[in-house]
Amino acid sequence: MKYFIIGALEKIFLEEHIKYCEECSNELNTIKLIDESLLSIDNDIPERLSILSELIVENCLQEIEGESLLLVLVWA
Repeated sequence: MKYFIIGALEKIFLEEHIKYCEECSNELNTIKLIDESLLSIDNDIPERLSILSELIVENCLQEIEGESLLLVLVWA
């Protein structure tokens, strides 16, 4: 992610523009909502993927060996 540093004068112009430009104001609000949503994403997804990978491999190996295995996943 890139961050841009703007000077004090540019910040004032930007804040004033956002106050009066409905399109830019709406876009900024959308960006804020997306940012909040991304921050609230469940952080254990990699762990879940690891568990899923292990279960799939185990299932494949047992099928190769002629055994039947029921793959059960529980997602919180």
